[in-house]
Amino acid sequence: MDYILAIKMGIQFIEENIDRDITLHDVAKNSYYSPYHYSKIFLKYTGITLGNYIKIRKIDFASSQLLYSRKSLIDISASIGYRSYEAFSREIKERFGRSPFYFRKSNKFSYLMNHSYFDEALLNHVMNHLKFIPEETTLSSFEVIGMLVTTSLKNNQLDLQWANFNAEIDPFLPDTYESFAICESSNALLADNGDSIFNQFLCYKKKSSYKEMPMRFKNKIVEGGNYAIFKHTSTYHSLDLTYRYIWNIWIHSYQGNYDATRKSFEHYIKDTSFIHIYIPIK
Repeated sequence: MDYILAIKMGIQFIEENIDRDITLHDVAKNSYYSPYHYSKIFLKYTGITLGNYIKIRKIDFASSQLLYSRKSLIDISASIGYRSYEAFSREIKERFGRSPFYFRKSNKFSYLMNHSYFDEALLNHVMNHLKFIPEETTLSSFEVIGMLVTTSLKNNQLDLQWANFNAEIDPFLPDTYESFAICESSNALLADNGDSIFNQFLCYKKKSSYKEMPMRFKNKIVEGGNYAIFKHTSTYHSLDLTYRYIWNIWIHSYQGNYDATRKSFEHYIKDTSFIHIYIPIK
């Protein structure tokens, strides 16, 4: 059987049985593979273990139940297979930063809390346009100069904003330069229609050869440290799919620690449409 079809069958089976006690054996059997073979296939093509994916989707399901149903916390915990409410509470707090009670009370998702479903668009993107096993590197701090812009997922204006920014700053740039965008929205809220407003600091790495810049451009320091680098090999139009994978899937299965004290940023690879995304890690 085609491996991609088998993965899609497994994902569909998980969605249709999310409120049952699903095992790796159940998913593999539905896709006509042994658990061992299917687990290897799933990891190879998605970058996440099957067990982790099932766990993430169950927590997604529980979070929707917390926000949009009147079921008790104990019943929601039991519905996704947790025999201990304390264990369920720890998982919710680890994922969303608050206990089930306070998460329900907040009545809202942020973009980073969004659901982790591998729909066909995301699965195809991950397989064809994203190197989903990130490289890890250590950077020294460096200075950039640029301007802050605001845009949204549904009405992404970054191409126009970059064009306007470049028209203003181009007379002051040297012949060689490196361009970046720093994510300034650490907890952008997700609206009911799936949209999210966020801020980006468009900038260039500062060099001694730069001419004196107008006051409207601001200086920032990109903090040094350890980073995981995701290589997005498509245009910015599909960048949201890459971020969906990073923040809704990879971050919850990463064995290390994400460093929330530093900002993630994009590095635009010159003369290509490729974008390298740097995620701060400890």
